[in-house]
Amino acid sequence: MDHTIPDMPIREAPQGALIAYTVLMVLITLGFLVWWALRERERGPALLLFLIGGALSGLMEPWLDNVVLVGYPPDQITPVFVAFERAVPIFVPIGYAWFCGGLLYVLYRVFSKEFTARRIWPSTASWP
Repeated sequence: MDHTIPDMPIREAPQGALIAYTVLMVLITLGFLVWWALRERERGPALLLFLIGGALSGLMEPWLDNVVLVGYPPDQITPVFVAFERAVPIFVPIGYAWFCGGLLYVLYRVFSKEFTARRIWPSTASWP
């Protein structure tokens, strides 16, 4: 098969660590979903949409792996999807959901109360 993408070094990873990390990503994302279901649902679907958008942004990981020539082990017992000839563990889009979606929602909630330069840079009190 003619490869148009350069080969990259594949590092081995302990299967137990991949499982533990996948479980951690699922638990954190589930925590955000529970928070939305119990406390944020009356505010609307924003948190849910942020989580979905974060998960979708995780689908760009194979493209980024090609740019920086870094990759995950293709043979592992956790679920994997393949795109652009790169294997990506399922914990990547799940992790992106809370990291790129959930944390952005937390910042949105923090800054929705008061959005000032002093809130962003507390040391600006001495600015003219």
